[in-house]
This record gives sequence, C-alpha cells and structure tokens, in this order.
Amino acid sequence: ASMRSMPAGSAAEIMQFSAASTHKRPRPSKAWLSKPCDIVFFSLEWGATPNGQCLMFDTKFAIVLKDDLPVWQKLNVTAFLTSGIVAQFPDIIGEPYRDRAGNLYNPLSIQPVIVLSADQAALGAIHRRALERGIETSLYVEEMFSTGHDVANRAVFAEFAPEDAKVVGIALRADKKIVDKITKGARMHP
Repeated sequence: ASMRSMPAGSAAEIMQFSAASTHKRPRPSKAWLSKPCDIVFFSLEWGATPNGQCLMFDTKFAIVLKDDLPVWQKLNVTAFLTSGIVAQFPDIIGEPYRDRAGNLYNPLSIQPVIVLSADQAALGAIHRRALERGIETSLYVEEMFSTGHDVANRAVFAEFAPEDAKVVGIALRADKKIVDKITKGARMHP
C-alpha cells in the first residue's frame, strides 16, 4: 500500500522506519495519515502501534525459500534466517507481550515479514544480486540440513562459494526498492 492508496478518515500518525540507522530505535516521520489502521488496510509495508496508529516502513524484511523443500525444512530455514536478521537489526524487536491474565511473553518483530519462494536458479540469482549490491543477508545452504549444531553449520557453509552454494533460503532487510530488485523472480509463498 502507498500513502496515496490509504483511505481518508480521522488523523493517525505514521511512523516511518529508516534503514540508515540499524542499531538505534526508529524515529517517527512527520507524515500523517487520515485514518487509524485496521485489518483492511494492513499490508507488508504498514503495521500498527498499540493505540492503532499506522506505521510505515521504508525497509522490507523478506525471506526467500527454495520452492521444493518439505514443509518442515521451510519452517526450520525460516526460523534460522529470521534469527540472523534479528541479530543484524536488534531494533526490529518490539516490546514484550502481556495477556489479559498478566502472563508475560517474548517480544516479537515490529515489522511484517514477507515470505517468498523461488526455484534453485532464481535463488542463485537473488544471492548474486544481494552480493553485488553489498547487502548483508542471512543464508542457508542445503548441506546445513545434515549438521546438528552451529559450529558444524558454519564449517559446512565455509566449504562453498557463491557460484557453487546450494542455497535453500536467503533473508534480507533493506530499502524496499532494493529488496524488490534483489528478490525479482521470486513469488509469494503459497
């Protein structure tokens, strides 16, 4: 959604999150929206604050998975790749959750995540484009499925170069337009 496509209504502040500051809390922009967020207008570029105000991100958080992986592997790879992005951008984590009974739960990402899928050739091209643009990514290669811990994962990962890596998943967070260019050829995960 773009600001132009957002509906008119009562005033609500839009907070725009900048990719320029990777380790500081995002700052709100001076942009204004004329209607509070609701489920109809929520998208991958918009979120909402606890009081219903809209948030607009100038970044995109995308994960691209190999399209023919079994479901359990897709879930496993998604979890690992997400942890890498969170480590790179700790400001993406919001406040803890609390239910009505007062139980406390871990904080989650403040930014929506788009999950895409692609075949092996498209994943290789996405990986190459990210490297060419100097975008740091989280990457998971097929051989990591045969290991059982981080040290072994890093050892098997180091055995491959970009031209021969069997990429099964890649995650990145950068300016929306850059992410769109890098992930060209991937499609929304079904």
